[in-house]
Amino acid sequence: MAFQSIHHLPVSGSASIPFRRALSSEPKAAVQILHGLAEYSGRYERFASALSKNGYHTYVQDLRGHGTNITADAPQGCFAAQKGNERVISDVLVLNQHIRQQHFGLPLVLFGHSMGGLIAFNFALAHSAAIDALAVWNTNFGSSIENSLALAYLYSERMLKGSDVPSTLLPRLTFRAWSAEIKDQQTQFDWLSRDSAAVAAYIADPLCGFDASVGLWIDIFKMMNRAKAKSNYSSMKKQLPINLVGGGQDPATNGGMAVRNFASELSSAGFKNISTMIYDQNRHESLHELNYEKVTKNFLEWLEDMLPSAPFSG
Repeated sequence: MAFQSIHHLPVSGSASIPFRRALSSEPKAAVQILHGLAEYSGRYERFASALSKNGYHTYVQDLRGHGTNITADAPQGCFAAQKGNERVISDVLVLNQHIRQQHFGLPLVLFGHSMGGLIAFNFALAHSAAIDALAVWNTNFGSSIENSLALAYLYSERMLKGSDVPSTLLPRLTFRAWSAEIKDQQTQFDWLSRDSAAVAAYIADPLCGFDASVGLWIDIFKMMNRAKAKSNYSSMKKQLPINLVGGGQDPATNGGMAVRNFASELSSAGFKNISTMIYDQNRHESLHELNYEKVTKNFLEWLEDMLPSAPFSG
């Protein structure tokens, strides 16, 4: 069945998790993908196709408030009215369990881009035994001080405006600030990629580029703080293979420096199997960059190298 066909996994009552999949005829493992902020699963067709052709069942869900996962409790740009950070992690676990049931015995790799990487790492903090490897791409976990200041502002904004409306300040500090760092830009989204066709497709897509709600930003910064607290790392497998990728021209990760810093933090916390790659010319979306084929090839090579040593959790 074509990747763009949407499947629905029931969770409770009438609620469901929409996802797309690309199955392999000769599977070696499964990859569960978590997309970034203000995008959705459909943008991962090319990557999913490459993975499935090389032996990896691939699943990509629409996260709450994104793509086709729009409900009264999770309108576009919102995870949930309350505890959205916990509920999005719960959704990831539901699909994780479904994949394991469908493909029993295959190792499972959790992959996240940007916000998806933040969610993936938070999932690993809570459910390390449920995955065999972790890929966190183009993600900035911030600093504890900056995260706490942002939360303080967002709490005041929520008190004044509510949680389900777009934040006034955060878009200026993120998407618009990152856009301003690109020289000779043609669009406000040139910070995403050097590939003008990929940027044009993003801009033309009505499911991309929207402003996140106050509540979603609160959920994001809560997860950032949780990921920065090394006291939370005790429950994670220290031998878990972790693949970190960044772009040297990505303003969202300070030119990849945030990725390098996170790798150092993980290493100092005792993680033994960390792979870090910074593509010097790449911007934010590695999977929509001019060197997409090289990026994908390197990830496939990492999977091949990692899987024989990964402690399958089955």
